[in-house]
Amino acid sequence: MADRSGWAVDLHHDDVNRFPGVAFVLQHVCGVAEQRGVALADEAQRNGTARVATYATREEAERVVAEIQVLGVRATLAETDVGDDLDDSADPVDPADPDARTAAVVALRTGTDEEDE
Repeated sequence: MADRSGWAVDLHHDDVNRFPGVAFVLQHVCGVAEQRGVALADEAQRNGTARVATYATREEAERVVAEIQVLGVRATLAETDVGDDLDDSADPVDPADPDARTAAVVALRTGTDEEDE
């Protein structure tokens, strides 16, 4: 089997965003479960970065990084050898949905999900 390269989305630690807000952004942009989002935020705090997902195309990974960054969370793109780690299962929320973006910003600023209130 030939080596395949993919594009990874890496989450970076910052001192501004709280775990619930980061988890909410990852849930709405990348389709990860809330518990996984909190675990990724914790990993980024402990290690400086956490690998969120790997995509087959650079364009898709760039779109995900841009959506995460628009919501105030630091993320970057990295080329990687994917092998069995290719994550085609992510089901991102439509980035054009203004309600999803507004809810994510509220969660980042307050540490809560609007639906929890």
